[in-house]
Amino acid sequence: TSSSSSSSKSTVQISSKFPISPAELPHFALMSIMMFLFIYVFTTVRDTKDTLVVSNCGAEAIPFLKLYAVMPCATAFIVVYSKMSNVLGKRALFYATLAPFFVFYLGFAWVLFPMRERLHFPAAA
Repeated sequence: TSSSSSSSKSTVQISSKFPISPAELPHFALMSIMMFLFIYVFTTVRDTKDTLVVSNCGAEAIPFLKLYAVMPCATAFIVVYSKMSNVLGKRALFYATLAPFFVFYLGFAWVLFPMRERLHFPAAA
């Protein structure tokens, strides 16, 4: 009887090397695609950032930016996020975290990018 109870608890898997049940396959596929896109975008943005910083400011600017821009911003984000996680629920916290990114991208697409000629400094002669 113990073998029959253990077999009823086990789920059908696609194979022993791919231990995912057919019911979980759509969720797994979507999560895999999302992870691939995150990694792709992160790598592309990181490489583009390094190229733009080195060509415009020089390689010596990268440690300066990491120390005086990235680290304070990351610390501030962690502090604000931890405070918000104590106050907001999961759904509200998710939307509150995404809202600044949406605002920035919308502002960039409709304000900053169209006004790029007026916002850029003139090239040094």
